[in-house]
Amino acid sequence: MLKELMFYLKDKRQRLKWTQHDLSLESSISQTVISRIENGHDTGSVREFFALLETLDIDREEFIMQLDLISPRKQLDDARKHKDFTKMKQVLEGIPSYIREKNSYLNTYCIYHEALLSYRENNLDRAIQLLQEAKSMLETYNPMDMILAEVHLMLGIIELQLGREAFQHFKKANHVIKNVPVTRQNFKHIVRIYGNLAAIYCRKGWFHLVKRELDNATTLQKQFESSYLKTDIEYSRLLLYMNTNDPLLYDQYTYVKCLLKDYPNEKIKQSLSNIRIRIN
Repeated sequence: MLKELMFYLKDKRQRLKWTQHDLSLESSISQTVISRIENGHDTGSVREFFALLETLDIDREEFIMQLDLISPRKQLDDARKHKDFTKMKQVLEGIPSYIREKNSYLNTYCIYHEALLSYRENNLDRAIQLLQEAKSMLETYNPMDMILAEVHLMLGIIELQLGREAFQHFKKANHVIKNVPVTRQNFKHIVRIYGNLAAIYCRKGWFHLVKRELDNATTLQKQFESSYLKTDIEYSRLLLYMNTNDPLLYDQYTYVKCLLKDYPNEKIKQSLSNIRIRIN
């Protein structure tokens, strides 16, 4: 919650075209304190906090309204995670336009999810238009945002469907995600992006890139001692070994079968039942 609200202060400053130094001069608050506040590391003293609100011309009622912005973002995240497009549409329809106009980051977030809905409805041209709009806004406000990686991922997927060049988007998604600071709060999100990239590369036959993304995902799983998407990642590694005739193919096949006992996944279980591994 703190990070979301602090980003709102930063957004207001940027819309005024002020630097942190400019705000420091206007508010008589040190630039170091302003930087810590904007990055969510500190709220400053009560006096400093309300001095910033006054300097940025934010009344208290407007700031309290921003508390309501957190819930829609969380709901959109949940809907995207569970691929609940009905809920996603309901959440988007429930956000008043005046709130979106007051917060550019929330508006960008909404545009991205509107693009997902257009893709779901097979309106690819509209989806690309919305994704490009979201990409432009994210690159302006926060070029290393995790959502920017997802935007490039979706653009690449659609371009592939349309038979057009897509690698530039996958490359950009990988570049962005590598520069996002990994925390216990966001590592699952990053693992999922690596897994998606690996699956796409596998379908295209770019096997050296598949291995890279799977290794990236596995490194994070080990770092945080997590089993999140472990079966999915190791199943993708099995497909990689099948396509490259890796000598570890049978061992990997056996490993995935064992994983399914601890981490059930009906889709992978069904796919595995159709695979026949020849033992040399």
